Order: sequence, then C-alpha cells, then structure tokens
Amino acid sequence: RGDDVDRAMHVKRTEARREFDMSEGVRSEAIHVFGVDLLNTQQILDVFMEYNPKFIEWLDDSSCNVVFGDNIAPQRAIDNVSIEVPQDAPWRRTELKQVAPTLPPQILHMR
Repeated sequence: RGDDVDRAMHVKRTEARREFDMSEGVRSEAIHVFGVDLLNTQQILDVFMEYNPKFIEWLDDSSCNVVFGDNIAPQRAIDNVSIEVPQDAPWRRTELKQVAPTLPPQILHMR
C-alpha cells in the first residue's frame, strides 16, 4: 500500500489517501495525485509539464487532480512518470523524484 512507502520514507501525510470509488466514475481527462503535501501548484504542474496540464483541482492538503485538455495526455503522462505497483493497484507511483531543490525527494501516488 501507499502508506507503507510513506512510512519507509518517514513522510507524514496531512490527509488519508482517497481510495478509488467506482460510484464516482472515471475522469479520463484527469489524474488523481496523492502525496502533494509539500508541493505547490506550480511544482505539481512541472511534474507533468511535458503533457501540457491545464490546471490543478486541490482536494485537500495531500491530494489533487491534475486536469488536461484531452483524454490522451493523462494516460501518456501516467504511463511515463509512474510505475506499476501490482499489490497497490489501481494506484501507480513515481520513483523517488526531486521535485524542487528546496524539498526532499518525493514519491507521488497516482491513478
């Protein structure tokens, strides 16, 4: 689970991870990202910059949706910036990533 990775890195999340709820439906134009507690909007946009994100929808201090202009870019982005973690599906995560020079390396969880 994502919590195991965070514990191993000694990261304390402000909010709990929002697990997938099929009744909420799937938004093909967005990626849900967890673990953004230390990041600002621009830093999150920079992670996905190559895929032309349009904006961020903040859900709480730990989670946001990165919204794109179509439904192709999010799939390309998630395929290229994250890895599968079979025991944690449908979540994927980034490798340990230096998002900003003033922050410790981060692991972002996404679906």
